[in-house]
Amino acid sequence: MQHRTDLTVQPVGQEDAKLSAAVAPVEVEKRTAVLVRPYQHAQASRRGVITAQRCRGATLPGMMIVEGAGEWRAPGGAANDWVEHLRVPDLSVGTYCIPVGGVDDQRPHTEDEIYVVTAGRARIVTPGGAADVVPGSVVFVPAGEEHRFVDVTEDLALLVVFGPAYGSRTTA
Repeated sequence: MQHRTDLTVQPVGQEDAKLSAAVAPVEVEKRTAVLVRPYQHAQASRRGVITAQRCRGATLPGMMIVEGAGEWRAPGGAANDWVEHLRVPDLSVGTYCIPVGGVDDQRPHTEDEIYVVTAGRARIVTPGGAADVVPGSVVFVPAGEEHRFVDVTEDLALLVVFGPAYGSRTTA
């Protein structure tokens, strides 16, 4: 997997953008699910970026490197794999992996979530529509919305951020 750091998002059409993206809103139950589709990526600079290699042995109060987040992990015979890497009251971060031909069997969550596709190709389906996702795609799904990844044509690795932390809200 190619790692990129120090990327910025700027309006489509600016030639000097390190990352250009188009935002396609999909209306869903008075809230909007948003897919950000990647376009061209320029080589990103690593200067000034704190990495795990730079932090080893250092004391950094309040900051934490979440190693392994978003990296592909084979589910070991299961239909998919979920690993939670970080949990604090206001958010949690994990990696969700679905192999080619695997099944996304999740149910709607009580928390908002953001998916960042780090590897693979698939299609996300919601009541408001469907969209292809590729590495670099960012998808927002509001709490309570049905959603599934289908047509997984390449092993899919997703960095997932829940707000607040996964499972912290009760289903009233």
